[in-house]
Amino acid sequence: MMTAHARWLQYWQSENVPHHREESESFYRFHAAEFRSLFRDRPRTVLEIGCGNGALYRHLGFEDVDYVGVDFSDGMLNEFRRSHPSLTLHRADGSSYRDDRKYDLIFSNGTVQYFDRRMLDNHLAAARAMMHEHSTLVCGSVPWRRNRLAFYGGWLTPPYRGSRLKALRSIAFRLIRGFDPLGYWYDLDEMARFGERHGLEASFFGSACYLYRFHVVFQPIGAKGSAR
Repeated sequence: MMTAHARWLQYWQSENVPHHREESESFYRFHAAEFRSLFRDRPRTVLEIGCGNGALYRHLGFEDVDYVGVDFSDGMLNEFRRSHPSLTLHRADGSSYRDDRKYDLIFSNGTVQYFDRRMLDNHLAAARAMMHEHSTLVCGSVPWRRNRLAFYGGWLTPPYRGSRLKALRSIAFRLIRGFDPLGYWYDLDEMARFGERHGLEASFFGSACYLYRFHVVFQPIGAKGSAR
């Protein structure tokens, strides 16, 4: 039986579009502005985990910083390289990626939902090793477990008319299959505990683009200005 991780690897390997709520420039501008508000200072060095095809990159203001992108999808990376051939892009598993550099900002968007608890723990350990005292780690657009029923019922997605029966049927179907195409759902206290295990303090922010998701901003515990 194919594991959930293997299914996602197989699906995304040949995809070249990330399938956000909208594939439009106006959506990406709005989404990028939301993320820019989470970055404490303007970074000089950036590592993006799950960089995709670069659709969001164009609006993040990283053109004049030292940027490294990582993704496991050849289809996504080929698209990104076509539009930005001078960037440093690596094909690798984001949950275990680690290099010898220290980054001001390590960033992901809609990526850790494909990490189970073990993989998430590995990701935070690897990220912490690439952070200096004032680095920031952003895990963006994490599915919020407390909102799962509302999401599957339709209350948190257009046209925002929910049905409890629809929610229960959808969750039951996924439980029977043993696989949720959306990935793993996390709660705030769980993410905070994962961070503490690796010496990271967590701050949380709701997503304006996806009402059932949240963003978590990690900074080294004790770093000046880490409390937000």
